[in-house]
Amino acid sequence: ARAPRVLHLATHGFVEETEAVGARAALLTGVALAGANRAGESETDSDGVLFGYEIEALDLAGTELVVVSACETGRGRADATEGIYSLARGFRLAGAGAVLVTLKQVDDALTAAFMADFYQAWLGTPGTTPAEALARTKRAWADSPDPRQSSPGTWAAFVLVEN
Repeated sequence: ARAPRVLHLATHGFVEETEAVGARAALLTGVALAGANRAGESETDSDGVLFGYEIEALDLAGTELVVVSACETGRGRADATEGIYSLARGFRLAGAGAVLVTLKQVDDALTAAFMADFYQAWLGTPGTTPAEALARTKRAWADSPDPRQSSPGTWAAFVLVEN
């Protein structure tokens, strides 16, 4: 199977910031998938959670962008020699070119509107990179007459992790 150009996950994410390192840290990050709230109801059910170590094992070579549209998905444990153990790290190790995450809790409705504007800025203009589209979207939101959009607490939460 071929990796998708874009993988967009609009769900709940978690990052437990502890002193754990390596594989132990990857156990403490993840995203909830369909069925996460029904885990264990039957022997055939998966746990419904995609953990960081499972993300690292995915083959996302060729995936230009992963968007983890959930609260605080850019957070993680910093290690002086290894960087930040986070969901973004897992997706990058899996081969994704870039990962769009958030640094704080985000409002669902505002996030949906922000993502629509981001995708229009990126995919609606051929040759635009995700970084350029994110910068353009943030500028437009910062200049918005809507105080909910123009608040830095809204648009500044979104960050792009790439080389």
